[in-house]
Amino acid sequence: KLVHGDVFRPPRNLVLLSAVVGTGAQLALLVLLVILFAIVGMLYIG
Repeated sequence: KLVHGDVFRPPRNLVLLSAVVGTGAQLALLVLLVILFAIVGMLYIG
């Protein structure tokens, strides 16, 4: 089966896909920032 016609086809659940990708990116950034602050030492002051 050739898939060259399906490459630029929009996905069926575009709103759901964008919500999942956005939430995943936000959670990944949050985890990265918490790890970065823990490495720098600003997470626990005192």
